Amino acid sequence: MEFKGTKGEWKVGKSDGIKTEKGFKSKYVVETEELVVCDFIISKGYKKQSKRDAKLISAAPELLNALTSLLNETRHYNPKCGFNTLYLKEARTESLKAINKALN
Repeated sequence: MEFKGTKGEWKVGKSDGIKTEKGFKSKYVVETEELVVCDFIISKGYKKQSKRDAKLISAAPELLNALTSLLNETRHYNPKCGFNTLYLKEARTESLKAINKALN
């Protein structure tokens, strides 16, 4: 499994505040150093919600990598031998880091 979308670290940034015909305003973007991945057009009262959504989207590549790693490690599970706890701990740490980025 390989992510074939925009490469590079995705971060939440501020938009230029472009307004649409319906009065919606762009407030946040998810961007890399090279391009904007996603631009959030929001209506009044949804600023906090849009920022939370942007944070979740910015963590998407890391969440995918963490979960892929976790799946790869648990694929070798043998009930007689148990998990290799060192590798499982590393995969768990990576997963928690990505989830924390999305939620905080």
